[in-house]
Amino acid sequence: MTKVTEEELIKAATGKRVTLDALNANIADEKFIKATDVLTICVLTLKNGFTVTGESACADPANYNQEIGERLAREQAKNKIWGLMGYSLKDEINRDKALLAGRVVECPEGFETYVGTKVIDATPMTRLSYIGLRGWELPANEDGNDEGYLVHYTDSTTGNVEGYPGYISWSPKDVFEKAYHPVGSSGKVGEGDFKTRVRNEARELEDKITKLDAFTKGNVQFERLTVNEQNDLNEQLWTMREYHAVLLRRIAGF
Repeated sequence: MTKVTEEELIKAATGKRVTLDALNANIADEKFIKATDVLTICVLTLKNGFTVTGESACADPANYNQEIGERLAREQAKNKIWGLMGYSLKDEINRDKALLAGRVVECPEGFETYVGTKVIDATPMTRLSYIGLRGWELPANEDGNDEGYLVHYTDSTTGNVEGYPGYISWSPKDVFEKAYHPVGSSGKVGEGDFKTRVRNEARELEDKITKLDAFTKGNVQFERLTVNEQNDLNEQLWTMREYHAVLLRRIAGF
């Protein structure tokens, strides 16, 4: 059976996929280590700082060739990146599906749907309090007791309300909490902030563990991976669980 080429995959693809160009572009740095007379290790650092390793070895030191060893080790490291980027892409697809599931109106003709990210500041505030802040009158068809958040956008210096340097708006509670999660106390470093970050990290890691666990159990895409890639993802899952256990112990000690 002939090897499947990247060109074939591109031609057959009808949805999102990890491409070879994207994989190569994700490698920020590479290092090679001659660990022994027969063992070469390749360390690839990805753009987000995560590292993967690959290795190659020969039985007889007389057969050692550094250039060949580096190529084989690098290829093994790259094979691990396929699984990691595939998981990341699947996570992104699931996130977008979850966000789109919350929409209550259809996309108007001539529009295209986008999913984005934005850093904001927010504090709980009822609709009536926001109406009062703006100096408006509550419309007869709106409930002033509706829970929500006063939203302060951090990417604009054009304030629309006196006392706030950024743009101010209001969002209903359910809409806001589906789109945002806290990162800490006003985004500043401090004791309370690091505790919040640890709790958030544990919550996010638990979600990733659940998704990766599901991915490794009967998923068609997982079954298509090589044995080495499957083993790497299973090892990643085990490591994530160990890390999560450490975070829970830290939280218990707060």
